[in-house]
Amino acid sequence: MTEPTRYPTAPVELPLRLEAEPAPVSGCAGCTELANVRDQARAGGDMTTVSDCNVYIRRHPEGPVITQADIGQRVEDAAGRIGILRDVIPDYEDPADPPGERRKRPTAFLWPEGGGKEWLVRPADAQRT
Repeated sequence: MTEPTRYPTAPVELPLRLEAEPAPVSGCAGCTELANVRDQARAGGDMTTVSDCNVYIRRHPEGPVITQADIGQRVEDAAGRIGILRDVIPDYEDPADPPGERRKRPTAFLWPEGGGKEWLVRPADAQRT
C-alpha cells in the first residue's frame, strides 16, 4: 500500500478564458430573451445563470429556443414528452427547493395535451413540434 501525500502539491493552473460573451442572433426571439435573462441575472449577481444563458446563445444553430411567444403551442421536451406550453418564466425560483438552495433560472411549464400533471423543463430542453 502506498503512503498518502503529506505535503501540499503544486496548484492546478487553469487557462483564463477571455472570450467575449456571445451576442444574440439578430431577429431570434429566443436569443433576445436569453440576453435579457442574462442581463437580469448579472444585475442580481447570479453568475451561474449568466453562464447558462451564454451557453444557450452559443448553441443557437442547434435549434430554436422556446419563448413566451410559444405559449399555447405543442412542444416536446428532451425526454420525448409532448405537451402544451403553459408559461416560460425567465427567473423562476422553485419553492420545492430548500430556502438556502433556491436560485432563479429560466423555466418552461408544460401540460399534457389530454390533461394531467404539469411538469417543468429548461426552455433550452424543449422544442416546438
